[in-house]
Amino acid sequence: MQKKNIFRLIFSSSASVYDHNQNMPLNENSKIGNTTNSYATSKYIIEKILMDLSNFDKRWKIMIARYFNPISIHSSGLLKEKSNKVPSNLIPSIIKVVNKKLPFLKIFSNKTFKL
Repeated sequence: MQKKNIFRLIFSSSASVYDHNQNMPLNENSKIGNTTNSYATSKYIIEKILMDLSNFDKRWKIMIARYFNPISIHSSGLLKEKSNKVPSNLIPSIIKVVNKKLPFLKIFSNKTFKL
C-alpha cells in the first residue's frame, strides 16, 4: 500500500473484540480486550497494530468496523433476515445496494468518517 501511496484503510473487525465482562448494550466506546477465543484475539491484535501504525505515521487514516453479525443467517435456517424488510445485517445490505435494491449502505456511528 505504501508503494502505491495508499494510506487509507477500513479494517473489517468483529464485535468479538469487546470485553465480555461489560454491561449491555455495548457501543463503540466500550472496552475491548479480554477476548475469549483465537478469532477474537487475532482481530484485537490487528486492531492494536493498526492503531499503533496510525499513531506513529500520521499519513495513515484507518477506520475500524466492528460487526456483531455481518452474515445474518444461522446454519439451521432458524435465524435469518426477513426479505420483505430492509436488511439489518452487513452482507444482505451490501448485496441489496450492489443490486440497486437499496440506494445506499447505512452506517450507524457517532463519529465522522473522512477517508
